[in-house]
Amino acid sequence: EPGADPEDVSKEPELYCKECPEGEGSGREWQQLGHQACPRNTTIETIDLPHNYWRASKRTTDIHKCTLWDVEVSDGELASPCLGGDGSESSPASRYCVEGHKGALCEGCVESGSYFDGVNGCKSCPPPTYLAVFVGVVIGGASMLALCIERLRRIDNARLQRAKRHLLRVVALLGLQPKLKILVSFYQVINVLRLREAYDVRVHRAFTEWLDFVAVVDLDYLLGKLALPRDCIRSMGLRLAYLEVWPYGALVFALIWIWIYAAVEQALIAHDSRSKGSPHSSRRSGCEVSLSSPRSLSRPNRPRKPWWHKPLRRSIFATIVIFYLALPVVSRGLFVGASIRCLEFRLDDDPKGETVRYLEDNVGVKCGSDEAIEPVFWTFFVLWPVLVPLAFFLLVLHVRRSVRSRRPSMLANSTAFLWRDYNAPFIYWEIVDLLRKLFLTTFVFFVDENNGNARLLRLVVAVFISALYLTVLALMRPFKRSDDLYLACMSNFLLIRCFTSGIVIKLCDESGAFVDYSCAYYTGLPGSYEATVLVGVLSITMLVVAVLVVAMNIATASANPTIRLVSSGCEPALELSEGCEHDGFVSHVWSTGQDQAATIVRRLQMLLPGICLWLDIENMQSVASLESAVGGSSVFIVFLSQGYFKSRNCRRELYAAHAASKPVIAVRETEQAKGALSVQGLWTEGREGCAFEAGAEAPADAVLGRVFAEAPVDWVRLHVFQLESLKMIALRMLKRSPYYRDRNEEITGGLRVFGEMRSVSFASPMTILAITTNAGGLAAAHEVAGAVDPRRGEGVAVEAAESALRRGGADLSRSGRLLLYLNSATFSQPATAATLRLVLERGVPVTLLHEQDGGREACQFCELFDLAPRELQLAPYKLFDTIAVPLYQTAELRAVSLRQALYDMGARPLRSSVFAACRGRLRWRFGPRRVAVQRERTDLDPDLDSERSAGSSEPPTPPTSPQRSRECAIERL
Repeated sequence: EPGADPEDVSKEPELYCKECPEGEGSGREWQQLGHQACPRNTTIETIDLPHNYWRASKRTTDIHKCTLWDVEVSDGELASPCLGGDGSESSPASRYCVEGHKGALCEGCVESGSYFDGVNGCKSCPPPTYLAVFVGVVIGGASMLALCIERLRRIDNARLQRAKRHLLRVVALLGLQPKLKILVSFYQVINVLRLREAYDVRVHRAFTEWLDFVAVVDLDYLLGKLALPRDCIRSMGLRLAYLEVWPYGALVFALIWIWIYAAVEQALIAHDSRSKGSPHSSRRSGCEVSLSSPRSLSRPNRPRKPWWHKPLRRSIFATIVIFYLALPVVSRGLFVGASIRCLEFRLDDDPKGETVRYLEDNVGVKCGSDEAIEPVFWTFFVLWPVLVPLAFFLLVLHVRRSVRSRRPSMLANSTAFLWRDYNAPFIYWEIVDLLRKLFLTTFVFFVDENNGNARLLRLVVAVFISALYLTVLALMRPFKRSDDLYLACMSNFLLIRCFTSGIVIKLCDESGAFVDYSCAYYTGLPGSYEATVLVGVLSITMLVVAVLVVAMNIATASANPTIRLVSSGCEPALELSEGCEHDGFVSHVWSTGQDQAATIVRRLQMLLPGICLWLDIENMQSVASLESAVGGSSVFIVFLSQGYFKSRNCRRELYAAHAASKPVIAVRETEQAKGALSVQGLWTEGREGCAFEAGAEAPADAVLGRVFAEAPVDWVRLHVFQLESLKMIALRMLKRSPYYRDRNEEITGGLRVFGEMRSVSFASPMTILAITTNAGGLAAAHEVAGAVDPRRGEGVAVEAAESALRRGGADLSRSGRLLLYLNSATFSQPATAATLRLVLERGVPVTLLHEQDGGREACQFCELFDLAPRELQLAPYKLFDTIAVPLYQTAELRAVSLRQALYDMGARPLRSSVFAACRGRLRWRFGPRRVAVQRERTDLDPDLDSERSAGSSEPPTPPTSPQRSRECAIERL
């Protein structure tokens, strides 16, 4: 001890002589460095500190380790602001520091225009104009980007528009908005791990440069390093304002752009209106309704919305997005960028002795130098981490009724960023996730305030919070899409892995408090380098596995059979009409339509997630509530089958829909055995049934006119045809939806669903054969050939079967396919059966096309067994062993029938990639081909076999008498 009497020291040395102090976190590092800090007769004042160590005064043994720079001086030794030594050659302000540095840990700068950057020491601050130039560059770049995007949007180029539509479809199919939000949240949390003030997880310096790219997109880094280093702002109040107010500047810039763009757009619209005449001159007055026009029933004239509605919605949306992205960064900046917490250093060894306190954020500044900082800090704390989540919660709370009733208001549509990705019971989940991020990035600073960054408690708490959130997330399943749920779970699992890995790295950190024994004792690793390598390998492996799992789930979810808009690829928006509780009321008669009505409801609920349909077997509480249920539905779906108009309850529902002017969607049964009737038959039954309705205010023809104002949708049970019928029902419902009354252009392209029959093409040339005596067969063959997509694949030709047989050739069975058109007149002429027999004997596959239109002599398939010759039904021909393709009258179903017939002939749906197309071509050329007729070799003329095996080395067999007789028969035909 200084000032001790030598005699007293020699008498009682244990009272005066102490062990040489070791620096905080140094352990045996001094001895490993070969540094002798305490030679003989050393006092506290003369302790020789090694390089990279500092103490507050020469009267204390409280020694601290400094931060190394990334600059190598000699023999692998890195530079440090702490010079070490006994401090005799330096002034008290810069004792133990290199030249130009002062303060705690030598992280303060002597010159007033300098700042400590933590990497290369003190650097000169940029001039005041630098910030203005930086802001100007950012605003100019953002403006140029916006102008370029708008210019590309207005370019009238067909190829560019197709690419744009394709991109929008892909974005809608993958559902990128929730996935981007999940990834942004993951980055915002993981970026805090490396911050010294938060968790202080430092990888080995050999890998530091590999992780520098993480800070490139960090808003706090861009603002605090590139724009203007925050340490150059001496006043802590101004520093807080600089770090906390910048989102408002970004918001003002965005709002100015939105309203200027809206004003210019409105001026252009007004100019076009003046040059072309008033756009409202052709609008009809009143509410004219025509039963012959279903669009007039569902789209009455409504007042045009004011021009400022769209920019107002965009302004609210921009405000929410900017505050959503800035909240974790700005809240974290309260502690990282302008912390009011102080670090205390002892000036002597007396427990009650004098201490000095420096700001944790800037250890070059003593605490108490800016007395007004604490009120400013708490003001911004309430303004950001408290009020912003509260404002988001109040917004969702205000729109919850319109969201859950599926009648979103203008404010609900503007705030859809907060609730659209979640199921109706969990529309507040975005607030929960926001609080989780705030705790892991901001509120964690309140855990062990003084030394939390140097210990493991914060990491342990972060692991617990992340595990708890992952458990709740997996149990609640708040996301609408399963792939979003999987991605959110994987991101939180990776966060848990990162926090646990941070514990391992912190135990092995060379500059930490555990380097003496903890790394080898608890982890079995020798040092920080090995720990970083292990954590890196495990992280990369888990990341690859997570990406593969999420990609597989995204691909699976994108293939779910849900109806989407062709124009954008998005799922259609479902919005209820004012005063309605259900999207549709399904009316049917129990005797012949109950099972299929339930099927329609179940399939629509699968294809249109969130749709609400009223069905009596599921929703009816009493028969007396039928009229109120009809009035509470947006549309009236009637399933027409035999006996519907004879049911009194069905007539009640029908008259209630007519009285309430509900749009009617008629669906007609097509199976004769299940109660199918033609449209004329339904009219007749309707007139007879409605004529006896007592107390009916509307005449029967008026009610039936509303039902049959639009051609009924033919209901078919076969899968591909059923999907088309469901698409037609859904499209008519969407046309009558309030959402699409003003957005009709979004559904003009129609709907699509995974699993539907797409456009097809052939990988090799194909010839469709048709028998000329088959009434309607040649026209059907041309219609089928016209359904081939002309953009890809090989051409398709149509040829008479008689001429093809007369021409002969060994490749007839390979590149030809006979199309047999089936109706009641197919076998009316004997020549049809004779030609068909010859075609089958040549091994040509046959496709059966069964007409379903009663006006084209359609018949039941069972009747064809009586009309066709018996020998064609038996071996070796077995004509009806091949499944017939039904040919429907409705345009949408007829297109599916034609594509199905082509698919039966060997055509395949168009593929989107070259590899898939080549794979389809190889499969076509070398894969198995289905043969319609199989015959035993003993029943065939061997000469036909020789023709079929053309190209072999053996010469063909000369024609024999049976073959010649068949050729004569062909000539006679």
